[in-house]
Amino acid sequence: MTKKKVEEEKVEKVEIIEKDNDYDYDYEEENFTVEERIINIEKKVKASFWLNIITTVLIVFLLILLLGGGNASSAGTGESTGTDTQGQSGYDTSSFNAIYPEDIASLSKKKTIVVWIGYQGCGYCQAYAPLLAQVADEYGITANYIDISTITEEQMNSVMSLTGKGEWANFAASFTGTPFTLIIKDNKVVGGIGGYTEVANIAKAFDAAGIKKK
Repeated sequence: MTKKKVEEEKVEKVEIIEKDNDYDYDYEEENFTVEERIINIEKKVKASFWLNIITTVLIVFLLILLLGGGNASSAGTGESTGTDTQGQSGYDTSSFNAIYPEDIASLSKKKTIVVWIGYQGCGYCQAYAPLLAQVADEYGITANYIDISTITEEQMNSVMSLTGKGEWANFAASFTGTPFTLIIKDNKVVGGIGGYTEVANIAKAFDAAGIKKK
């Protein structure tokens, strides 16, 4: 490379640096060479790049924490026909007899049975399950349980098509969410509970349907 070409290249680099307004540095005062100026600019660019990366990672991390913290939910304490699924762990169903809708007709033949519908993850079901199990034990029966997540829409429709007399004529069709309890005799609805409720109300529903306490 000729001496003239080297000088031209230095002049070109100086012009590039002078046009760069992103870095405020008094090169003339420090008497830096062109090469030193270029190295300093490259260092600043790299520092800015890694600072942006770190900032982005921290923002993403904070967003994850904020979004994750908003999913917690506790079971309700009042009556509800809705379904609460957020942030809930499973619940114990060992106190119940797990069945499918097609079992109802045979199980209720000349006998009054209790069938409740729920599913793992439902906050109200989590709170309701031990209360129903307690009352059922006091009355000397085992309540039946249908996990709605394990049945088809057609099977659920067969439950909702059950009828009874008087106020229970279309009670099964009023299903809007879990938990939902039906008291059935001879495949007919004779009582029920729509949603979550406390022990005293569960016992009243049993009494009204003719279930005798042991």
